[in-house]
Amino acid sequence: MSSLIHMQNHRPVCVGIAVLLVAGMATRAQADTELRWKFKKGEKTRYEMKMELTQDTKAGDMPFQVRMNQTMDMTWEVTDVGDDGTATMNQTIDRVRMELTLPQAGQGPIKYDSQQQEKAPGTEMLAKIFDAMVGKPFVIKVTPLGKVVDLKTPEAILAAFKGMPAGQGGMFSEDGLKQMISQSMLPMPEEPVAVGKTWEKTAETQAPPFGKQITTSEYKFAGEEEVDGKKVDKIDLTLDMKFEASADAKARFKFKDNTSGGQVLWDNTAGQPVESQITSTMTFEISVDTNKIEQGSTTKSVMKRVGSGDSREL
Repeated sequence: MSSLIHMQNHRPVCVGIAVLLVAGMATRAQADTELRWKFKKGEKTRYEMKMELTQDTKAGDMPFQVRMNQTMDMTWEVTDVGDDGTATMNQTIDRVRMELTLPQAGQGPIKYDSQQQEKAPGTEMLAKIFDAMVGKPFVIKVTPLGKVVDLKTPEAILAAFKGMPAGQGGMFSEDGLKQMISQSMLPMPEEPVAVGKTWEKTAETQAPPFGKQITTSEYKFAGEEEVDGKKVDKIDLTLDMKFEASADAKARFKFKDNTSGGQVLWDNTAGQPVESQITSTMTFEISVDTNKIEQGSTTKSVMKRVGSGDSREL
């Protein structure tokens, strides 16, 4: 009898421990999420990318400002998927619209639209580059972890770049374009992640005439969020950029302020991004011999999924 009483007295404790163990296991199972790109042969997904740029420059006592609004419509088409899940994908720019305001006195914004047959005055250089881009697919190979293992740039774009001014960088260079395409593929951690887990990716690009730009992106899993009645995963993003001068650099670049970050909303069921937002604010100084130029810029970029060819669309 005493043995039975002893067991009954300890039963609530045992049950309580069992409940805690089960609850702990369930919590870990819910918290750890395996993030992966998922590709399906023949699938087409459309994205819209918008960028707003404001750039203020002061050279001596002459300040001036440049403003740009740009919209790109893109189609991602999966043409093949290997046994390991690695996909061959065509990323095609379908349309480009841009409004550019330059500091020349009395000049209104320059407007460009790749769908317009007659190009507005002042858009000749833009038309040469963007007309070569539109409708010409970049062919990439990308793994389920979002690693781009191969990227082919259309020959028409490479030919158009040959006429660009010396030292022109950014997206108007083969290296800059490859970086833009690669950055659209969100890198995933190899292991399942819990809320608060971080991972990094570092990319290097040439930045003439300064040297080399090194960008380190830190991603942080922030858990689930509801969008239009459906749950998606939220990933916070922080960017850190620095420059390494080349041995023959004639211009020196120095950051005074550099704040960049944003977030990605990820559809893990479909294995593709729903929306990404990045805001970058920078203030820096450029020195050439004894001359100094102070520049500050704010860039806001938004990429949003606007449609797909099957039920994956939110």
